[in-house]
Amino acid sequence: MKIVFECYDLLSAHQLVNRGYANFWLSGLTNSVHRGFPDNGSLGYQFLADLCGDIKDRFDEATVFLDGDDGYGDIAGLVEYCDRRHMDAIALEDKSGPKVNSFSDQRQTQIDVNGYIDKIKCFKDTAQNVKLISRCESLILGQTPMQAAERVNTYIECGADMVFVHAKDSDEAKVVEVLEQIDRSVEVVICPTTYRPIKSRTMVDYLIMANQLTRVQHKATLQFLEEIEDDPLIAWNPDVVCDVKDLLEVWPS
Repeated sequence: MKIVFECYDLLSAHQLVNRGYANFWLSGLTNSVHRGFPDNGSLGYQFLADLCGDIKDRFDEATVFLDGDDGYGDIAGLVEYCDRRHMDAIALEDKSGPKVNSFSDQRQTQIDVNGYIDKIKCFKDTAQNVKLISRCESLILGQTPMQAAERVNTYIECGADMVFVHAKDSDEAKVVEVLEQIDRSVEVVICPTTYRPIKSRTMVDYLIMANQLTRVQHKATLQFLEEIEDDPLIAWNPDVVCDVKDLLEVWPS
């Protein structure tokens, strides 16, 4: 099992590579948050694909997966652009309608199976090198593990290179059920944002840490800003703040 970490800029890419992680997830959520956008697709796939190109220019060992939402209404354009920027794979979800984050309380709907099969065909007809990760949102939308597994197996039969079983329960039980029922002829991905992957991580090829770095950073920054009100000298505490030379050494001149 390989861990895939979110990446939102070249500094985060550098930090990950420095610690031996070379598999990156270009998250729509965290890239939007870092740049002042809501997670509704308004950031655009071109920005994310260009970030992939920048990462690949700096780090030859990087493998980059894109959070492709539902295809941005332009699957052929998305695939062509990502191929030019050397994206390794695009996760294409099977939801329909306006972009809504899977963990949002807003209403979400799923495209019918035949509609998603058409998307697979368009993707595969267009792609030169980039792979398709078919992302099944059935568990997110309250369907049963059997229903999710049926969709996943259909996507595999129709040409998906990899499959992604998504969920937002507080435990992994339904994810494990799906994983036990699906065809294992392709690589399998999970993204355990709300549950701990005790068993499921042993059953997959890739585990995406889609937003943990941003959540760690956000929590640590808020805690620092709270503590500095009581103790301004914490800003000089080497256990809390890195040395300025550490920043100079990221991209030495």
